[in-house]
Amino acid sequence: MMAVAILLLSGLALAAVNERAYRNNRTRETGVQADILAASVTAALAFDDRKAAQGYIDALSVNPQLQSATIYDLRGRVFASFSRGGEAAAPPPPSASPASTRWIRGGRLQIVRPVSENGTVLGRVFLSTVPEPLQVTFARHGGASLLVVMSLLFMALLGRAYRALDRRAAELARVNEDLRRAALERERAEEALLQAQKMEALGQLTGGIAHDFNNLLTGIVGSLDLMQTRLSQGRTDNVARYINAAMTSANRAAALTHRLLA
Repeated sequence: MMAVAILLLSGLALAAVNERAYRNNRTRETGVQADILAASVTAALAFDDRKAAQGYIDALSVNPQLQSATIYDLRGRVFASFSRGGEAAAPPPPSASPASTRWIRGGRLQIVRPVSENGTVLGRVFLSTVPEPLQVTFARHGGASLLVVMSLLFMALLGRAYRALDRRAAELARVNEDLRRAALERERAEEALLQAQKMEALGQLTGGIAHDFNNLLTGIVGSLDLMQTRLSQGRTDNVARYINAAMTSANRAAALTHRLLA
């Protein structure tokens, strides 16, 4: 919204600058014509030569931008004039304003210039431009208006693209988060599976070791039991063999324990 407001203000400022430049140009051109006319009719007013004054006025009628041109004598009476479209001659300018420039409604410019010779005022000239058609005004400001419209369209398209990119970025962020969670869950599942496999292998190993130890202990206990039986009977035959069998089983148990601790 801020960008749109700035563009609108920029368009209005550009239109105002264009309008001021246009009016300054029109004022300068029409002012030059009024100055030339005022300088040209000094003799006609001095010698009351209405025909010569009308000739100068008629020469201005070829300018399509002029609505009317009037020469007034010192008393404010119409000395010579022309008016496009049958418009009546403008009223005499106030004596307090020997020279003036003003814009009136409809885009019309009115200029008054004094007619003087050697510092003596002989009369005044009055020029009025034609009203500016509405389509001309629109055409003059068309460039600025088009610039504003194109800028607004560009901002709208840019905003739409930005919103689409924002939605796409949010969607990608959600997908990435889902992938991250899935990877984390898969990693946890793999760790759990590995731990289960380790526990299973450990259980199998423990079972095997227990079985081996049980066999070794059975051999040791059996040999000792036989030795005890023989000795209680006062017999010493085969005692050495039973001792060797018990020692063999004990050595195997020691070797197994050593492998487990290695």
